[in-house]
Amino acid sequence: MGRSVFGRDAALYDRARSAYPGALYAAIAARLPAGPRVLEIGAGTGLATRGLAGLEPSRLVLVEPDRGMADFLATRFPAPQAEVICAPFIDAPVKGRFDLVACAAAFHWLDPDAAFARIAGLLNSGGICALWWNSYFGHGLPDPFGEAVAAFLREEAIVLPPSYVGGRHYAFDTDHHAGAMAAAGFGAIESRVFSAPRAFDAWSARDLYATFSFIEVLTPVRRSRILDGIGRIVDDRFGGHATAVCATALYTGVNAG
Repeated sequence: MGRSVFGRDAALYDRARSAYPGALYAAIAARLPAGPRVLEIGAGTGLATRGLAGLEPSRLVLVEPDRGMADFLATRFPAPQAEVICAPFIDAPVKGRFDLVACAAAFHWLDPDAAFARIAGLLNSGGICALWWNSYFGHGLPDPFGEAVAAFLREEAIVLPPSYVGGRHYAFDTDHHAGAMAAAGFGAIESRVFSAPRAFDAWSARDLYATFSFIEVLTPVRRSRILDGIGRIVDDRFGGHATAVCATALYTGVNAG
């Protein structure tokens, strides 16, 4: 159910979530030819698409299963700039081969074996698979605000999505991701972690957490209680202005097929 809630307020999602660091796209670009053919899985509202468009692709295909997100995406990246396909990735009617298949903050919603097989089938020989996630807590870096929010969520018995194991975001399990990519036949696997501060007041913190699936699926009363609690953390513990750490884990691998 969690993955189906994001399109309820696509504009909020687009406004509240953090963009991805420019250094991430530079790291990906270093492994690509000029004018690459690019496919993005789970493009959402285009937070990652903006950076991918900066690679000056000769073809840009955006696959997004949520209708609300796909409609929002199509307004941001209309044809012929991009092709938007509203369908689950495994079943999406995508034709052709690509130099890059990218997935930002969505791979944990997919069956990894089926997804890797489809990615390999869509990539050129020597093409790049790139997976990455932003994490606002559970990344293991010093982050008093993120740690305070995580403790509050535990106290409130909030059930976290499959991207968290024991409160830690699985994006930072390098052995798991590198091993999964290697087992799927990808080579020359590289991993990098980027981090950047982000300032919040109570309302922007509420907006951010309102976009998470584990908050969206709550009843309206409980959702308001949790978001109010996060706002109070900013006001009561951080004097109304909190600086959080947004960490981004990137994995890239080369298709050997």
